[in-house]
Amino acid sequence: MMALTAAQEFLRVAQMVSDLTVSVPIALISKERISEIEQRAPSDPTIGALNAELRKKLKAIARPEDYTQMAQAYEAYAEASFCLVMADRGVQLERTPGTGKLNQKRPDFVHHHGNGDIYFEVKALEIAAPIARHKEIAHQALEIAADLDQRARAGSSFRQSVGNLRAASGNASRRTPMRYGR
Repeated sequence: MMALTAAQEFLRVAQMVSDLTVSVPIALISKERISEIEQRAPSDPTIGALNAELRKKLKAIARPEDYTQMAQAYEAYAEASFCLVMADRGVQLERTPGTGKLNQKRPDFVHHHGNGDIYFEVKALEIAAPIARHKEIAHQALEIAADLDQRARAGSSFRQSVGNLRAASGNASRRTPMRYGR
């Protein structure tokens, strides 16, 4: 079986999460941006390494409650996105030695300039108290999903937006409400 690409891994994770709950780090990732990263990977060694790291981090997500792995995947995505934007502006970046290793306190990237090296540290947005908040947010989303399922089974007529899966698959513009019940 062939390994999935980063974009395919992202869709797998996004679909798994969207069926049950919500994940802030996964919601912040764009399939289109991952596709851009993948397209540039063969011609840029730094982006290629970041793409491989992103795919590995996404592959590590096995369950909807794998918040730490989701946050790590988002961090890899943020670094790859930053590198892509800088490359589009003509700034070639390299990973600093040792970057990506556990507990390394060093900048993520270096740009070699005629007047001296410029270092960059990418910071990804996080929710406060990430593990506790993720569990709380995920639990609330799961309770809502269970309530909606119970209403649908009871025959209630209501509407629910199903944008998460469409957004993950690149069809965000076609967010139409689905009707459940009678």
